[in-house]
Amino acid sequence: MYFGKKSNLLSALYKLPSLKDKRFHYSFGNILVRYLVFAGFVSTIMWLLINNSEFYRDIHNHFVIYGILISGTYIILYNYYKINYKKYQLS
Repeated sequence: MYFGKKSNLLSALYKLPSLKDKRFHYSFGNILVRYLVFAGFVSTIMWLLINNSEFYRDIHNHFVIYGILISGTYIILYNYYKINYKKYQLS
């Protein structure tokens, strides 16, 4: 992701592109696909465990699922920007 000048990786969190910019649609379109795949994977595993495991059915908690989804999206976002930042530093 190009910010106009060299800056640190944390600047990706507060220098988000504007909604009118094509760069916004490019970057968040790529990230949204990864979020959806991750959420589909987590929900599939959750429902398989609910339907096939008595132990998981007793300990299932929606806060844990939300925590997994939110922490997973932060990890995906961090890795995406980290890879793009390394590409930016090499160019």
